[in-house]
Amino acid sequence: MKHTRALASIILCGTAGCTPTGSTHPEDSPKAVTRAVISAPVKSKSRPKGEPTGSTPVVVARPVLAPLSSPVATPPPPPAPAAATPDWRASYRVVSATGLAIPVQLMVDGQEIGSYTSGATTGVMDANKPEFAFQASHKEHGSASYLLKLKSQQNTALVLHQKSVADTQGGPARRELGFTLLNAPKDSSRRSATLLLVSASTESLSVALGTRVVDLQSGVPQTLDLPRNREGGDLPVRIDGEVLARLDTQTTRQHAIILYHDDTTGQPACLTFGW
Repeated sequence: MKHTRALASIILCGTAGCTPTGSTHPEDSPKAVTRAVISAPVKSKSRPKGEPTGSTPVVVARPVLAPLSSPVATPPPPPAPAAATPDWRASYRVVSATGLAIPVQLMVDGQEIGSYTSGATTGVMDANKPEFAFQASHKEHGSASYLLKLKSQQNTALVLHQKSVADTQGGPARRELGFTLLNAPKDSSRRSATLLLVSASTESLSVALGTRVVDLQSGVPQTLDLPRNREGGDLPVRIDGEVLARLDTQTTRQHAIILYHDDTTGQPACLTFGW
């Protein structure tokens, strides 16, 4: 009985047709589905006359090769910034009590929101997150920054004002911009007024609220119950007998009174708003 030996040949077939081994065509990419047709030597057997003898092709399926992964692990994404929960609520406003004739430019989180003259306020703004980065700038008095961190149920005012800074070389004090935080009273049922003096010109000031006189220190807020107005109508706010503002105690239960020095008039000034 004779034996025959078949030459083994490997034919790689890609998705776009057959390509010789070692080709640089895209079809040779590991992503291509390939199969090998191997001619293996087969021992010949007795066959009927007239039937040819030879090798029997064996088809071996080759698995699909996945793309090679990078040996360097992909770093995890950075943690998301803290966000307010659904029941988290807070509000704030910005108050300009600079006493300057030139408006101050105000930015929040790097975005300019406008210029504010002395005595202006932004009104109440609902906070959608716990932190806000404020920056105020003035062409004569430089800039000031403040990172406002709010708590749930907090209602606050960010007061922009001038402040006096001592000279380290013994020279005259200079004026710069600054921020002071003023929070609303926690007891919302209380009829009250919160007073705050922010001035680079004076450290103390006496204010008459109706018939009651309050001595204020710069940067130190005071909250007191609203006295009844014996004169009727709105409650006057006086300094040295001059009425600077009036409080509507009938429709607003809680008031804020910000006192400062007006550089344009050289006199004390004040602004008020309701919490």
